[in-house]
Amino acid sequence: MKSRVMVAAVVMASAAVAIAWVFFVPILEAPDETVHFEYVTALYSAGGLVAPRDAARLTIPNGRPIPYPKYLEDQSAVAVIAEKPDVKAPAGYGAATYYDSVDRNLQPVGTSAQLFNPPLLRYYPFGYYLLDAAAMGVTSLFTSSPVALFFAARALSVALLVLSLVGTGGHLLVAEGDAMLAGCGLRGIRHRRSLPVWLRLRLGHEDRREEEDHGVAPCGRELACTNSTSITWVAA
Repeated sequence: MKSRVMVAAVVMASAAVAIAWVFFVPILEAPDETVHFEYVTALYSAGGLVAPRDAARLTIPNGRPIPYPKYLEDQSAVAVIAEKPDVKAPAGYGAATYYDSVDRNLQPVGTSAQLFNPPLLRYYPFGYYLLDAAAMGVTSLFTSSPVALFFAARALSVALLVLSLVGTGGHLLVAEGDAMLAGCGLRGIRHRRSLPVWLRLRLGHEDRREEEDHGVAPCGRELACTNSTSITWVAA
């Protein structure tokens, strides 16, 4: 129980910090964020994968809202702020009026060829970027706000972080259970009721696999240890 509480606390605390990062760090001010966002926007704008040789002939589908990276970069004053800790974000940044102004004044910046052919397209694998583009695509079904599309792209990183932490925590809990079983002879664990519920469920799965392998129901059996590193099933 204590381990599960600790894992849950780490996941929630990390998610809270990551969500704060999504909204408190100015637009495109994370390290190298502009070039990564350009890659995501290219895939989102094209509606799928893009080959550099095809960039010149691609067009934006009618009605698809585009959060032009260069436009957002200008609006958030990236060139002025980048690598200058003493320089602050534009006046009013973070307020609803600021975001409304960015949405209302949206205008294309650069050519379509530039939009569909970002620098990283030739060098970076597309997996994460395509997933991020899909997140933007889902968001575009509900809003055309370029600011909302940008934050949706950022939010995917938070979701992936939470999933990775949950997966890692689950793996650690399973490893802890294996350690408990391996050392059960030393701690005198003999009856299943003394084990955590989640570990007893895992042992139930082992029962079913034992029955399938040998055609013998494990009824009336208990867990016993022959030494500190191996486990055998013996008749009660």
